[in-house]
Amino acid sequence: MSGLWQILARILIQTLYANGIITLALDDTLFHRSGRKVNGAGYWRDAVRSTQKHIVYAWGLNLVVLTLQIQPPWGGEPLGLPINMRLHRKNSDTLIELAEQMINEVARWFPERRFRVVGDGFYATLAGKSLHEMTIVSRIRRDANLYDLPGWHCGMP
Repeated sequence: MSGLWQILARILIQTLYANGIITLALDDTLFHRSGRKVNGAGYWRDAVRSTQKHIVYAWGLNLVVLTLQIQPPWGGEPLGLPINMRLHRKNSDTLIELAEQMINEVARWFPERRFRVVGDGFYATLAGKSLHEMTIVSRIRRDANLYDLPGWHCGMP
């Protein structure tokens, strides 16, 4: 699969990002598939149907997806074109570890390019990981403790 993702990423980036910083988006999703023969399926929290007070679980595949963000020529909201994906399995690599693997893999495919990776608050911890030539954009809680990150100077009192 890695080879196929690499071919797709090369075509998309050469066509849509000839130069400049490449913007990627990262998120996980529950792909609803049921049955005992679905390899990798499990019982996961369904973020779309869950609320703060009521958590919904569903059977399916928990996928971490890395997309190339583009602004369509017809305008409107940006589009995310998948360029890498990993299946999260119980008792295996965490979502953060899978995200880090994908980001580093894409960076190896394009060693001469710089990237901006955008993710929700769950992926904010990627800022403390070893990601070459990457800028991580995410949210953190207002009451979060800030520590010096590799190569960063927070300037906080």
